[in-house]
Amino acid sequence: MKHITYLLLTLIILLTISCEDYYGEKPEEIIPTEVILWGTVYSVESTDSLNISSLEENELTGTIPSTIGYLTNLRYLNLEDNELTGVIPASIGNLTNLTYLNLMDNKLTGAIPASIGNLINLNHLDLDHNYLSGSIPSSIGNLNSLTYLNLGDNPFTGSIPQEICNLVNLNFLDISDSYERGGSLGGLIPTEIGNLINLTSLRLDGNFLTGPIPPGIGDIINLRELILMGNQLSGELPQSICNLTNLRYCFLQYNQFCPPYPSCVEDYLEYQDISQCN
Repeated sequence: MKHITYLLLTLIILLTISCEDYYGEKPEEIIPTEVILWGTVYSVESTDSLNISSLEENELTGTIPSTIGYLTNLRYLNLEDNELTGVIPASIGNLTNLTYLNLMDNKLTGAIPASIGNLINLNHLDLDHNYLSGSIPSSIGNLNSLTYLNLGDNPFTGSIPQEICNLVNLNFLDISDSYERGGSLGGLIPTEIGNLINLTSLRLDGNFLTGPIPPGIGDIINLRELILMGNQLSGELPQSICNLTNLRYCFLQYNQFCPPYPSCVEDYLEYQDISQCN
């Protein structure tokens, strides 16, 4: 009897392999009509908004299921201020109709998936205050519709990708405080930062950034908030910084800038380490 059972199993395996060889590929994935997320059923066809920010008695826990990637009609996804853990699934890149994605203030870990660059309709991306690590993916530079990008308070390593300067519609950019989370984001401020002419707020404080401020900073004439304090930035400040006549908040303290300083910002330069200056 055991011998017959073994022969039957072998025959089934051989037939399966033969079918795959005959058709040249495995059967296509069956797309579900419904997805269950955190105990709630969502229709794949009709769900275009998912707003589950924390309520005192209803805080999400666990991971973000990869099956969220089936909700391809989503335009708005807000999971902020919960207790979500684990990685951001690569399937998030399937949600190409998203215009708003907010995962801030959770306990998410791991790298930002490169597939985030598929979300070319995003206007708002907030991943602030998590434990996301590794390098910021260069694919984030594909998100040309972004007006708001907040990656602050995460332990990133590596450097700020040059591709971020492709995001010419940005009004708000925050990549601050990797140090506070145990990260080591460093390197230079991207040389083409001046391309971001629509920025009103630029926060890169609390990292390990080095080198000078690029002269192109003076092209961001709508800037109202410039916060670069708590880095290892050095060299002389570009005179073009005085083009920023709309600045209301400017924090350049705790760096290594060398005098003489442009008169327009000399009041914002306390606590400079000038030991390496000539």
